Amino acid sequence: MQRGRPVPRDELAELLWADDLPATWEKALRVLMTKLRALLEECGIDGSTALRSAFGCYELRLPADTWIDIDAAGEAIEVAEAELVAGNLGAARSQATTAAVLARRAFLPGEEGPWVEATRRDLRDVLVRSLECLRDASFDAGEFAEASRYAAEVTELEPFRESGYRRLMQSHAAAGNPAEALRVYERCRRFLAAELGTYPSSETEAEYLEILRAEPAGGTPDAPPTRGRASERSATRRRPRRVSPMAATIVLAAAAAVSLGLVVGPQRNPADAAPIRVALAVPRDPDALPHDAVVASLMDALHRAEREFGARVEILVANEYDPRAPSVQRMLERVRSGSFGLVLAFGGLVDPLVPLARQLPSTRFAFFDRGPNELPNATTFAFADEDAGYLAGYLSGLVEASNASRLNKRHIVSVIGGVRGVPAVEALIGGFAKGVRKALPDATVLRSYSQEFVKTSPCEAIANRQIDAGADIVFAAAGRCSLGALSAASIRRIWAVGVDADQSYLGDHVLVSTVKRYDQAVFYVVRSFVHGTLHGGTVRLGLREEAIGIVGIGPSVTEQIRRRTALLVLKMKGHSRE
Repeated sequence: MQRGRPVPRDELAELLWADDLPATWEKALRVLMTKLRALLEECGIDGSTALRSAFGCYELRLPADTWIDIDAAGEAIEVAEAELVAGNLGAARSQATTAAVLARRAFLPGEEGPWVEATRRDLRDVLVRSLECLRDASFDAGEFAEASRYAAEVTELEPFRESGYRRLMQSHAAAGNPAEALRVYERCRRFLAAELGTYPSSETEAEYLEILRAEPAGGTPDAPPTRGRASERSATRRRPRRVSPMAATIVLAAAAAVSLGLVVGPQRNPADAAPIRVALAVPRDPDALPHDAVVASLMDALHRAEREFGARVEILVANEYDPRAPSVQRMLERVRSGSFGLVLAFGGLVDPLVPLARQLPSTRFAFFDRGPNELPNATTFAFADEDAGYLAGYLSGLVEASNASRLNKRHIVSVIGGVRGVPAVEALIGGFAKGVRKALPDATVLRSYSQEFVKTSPCEAIANRQIDAGADIVFAAAGRCSLGALSAASIRRIWAVGVDADQSYLGDHVLVSTVKRYDQAVFYVVRSFVHGTLHGGTVRLGLREEAIGIVGIGPSVTEQIRRRTALLVLKMKGHSRE
């Protein structure tokens, strides 16, 4: 591995003996070098010429025609990748196969050490590159089954490398198996959520959308693409589009929600009815991180909606914090001239769209979380966040009651809000506190605000202070900041409650999570629009519409507590809480 480089004797001694250096190590090293020279002689190499000693170093110089498998593997993959770029698919596959065969060999089995592990990692990288080359060459040659086989092996070797999942999805779709391609995406999504607590990248989701939209409604796959289509995909792979993470995530989320957009209800014949045009206005905050829970919810909606509906949709992304921004003006102009039947708006984009709604009485507007009440062509949809918090608080109170009674201690619960005064935040933490006291009337609820939705450290610091004060359960409604509180709860070995998505993957310390189902909400809006029941005013989306709720009840929650919570859910759907 180090031929051609003078290797100091001290370095060799460190590799051979480490901390167990013998007193006569220099003599022992000379004995080993003598044995090595004899071994070289058995291979037909002049040992005294090949292995030299000078200036306290040993240097290995092998004949020029010596073949070394590790070098051959590295050289083969370099040639293979160059041939692939040049379009010489046969040569690329031949060289990549050679590299893969050599790289699969076990390197010094039974031996350990940093340099051994480093070499094994290098060989593993050569193997992955070889399989990727074989996969892409097979794909470009139109051999999609072979491409799928190599792509599957890449994902097994590198499960965190999303590009492998994308190429596997493409290969299955090209082979006429779009359903299998969608299963690959779902496997990728679940793996990343379980291992990293995140969701697939915008590039992976874009590939998912393309395959989903291309899948026929009847479930019969299209014929495999032609060689030209394969070449087109390959060219696209080599020239990826660069999109900012936030913009890409927002656009994907918008695409998912809009996919619910319009379509044919029971009274309409898809073959006869003209498609309704739908616009979705979504905010872009350059300083904020993507909200994974919302994106996941909307992607799930897409998975459902693409099979049930079809629509001409347009996604409008604008800066919600600057009403004079060019993106806002472009959005307004597009809505004004787009002849849309339905416009859905989220976040701060509601405000600039309200005056436009007054000017376009024939267009239906759906505003989420806030909006006007007086316009006949606008409906404001408000989530019943308080009910979601109430259910989570009730379950938490029952758990606290059972645990605290055994420990004979006070009942204290920690509640952390994001920015004070935000309606959704106040509803969640207020409902949680009420739910806790419903189950445990003498509970003490410690309430604080992080004044932060992105950075996790403020919520972590507040949670630690409240745990020091005796809190056994932490509930934080502060966006990504909440993860800091959940982390503190895990470290301090107390219970925590997730927000906005099922966060049970973070550990068994998560009792339950509240959810806001944007997929259900958007579907409800579109269905009302199609059926002609989308009237003005404010509509509250709650448990009956399955727009909010709790999920991911932890394994430590007893069956009795689960039953009592389930009964409360049924009661809230049909009756008052009391």
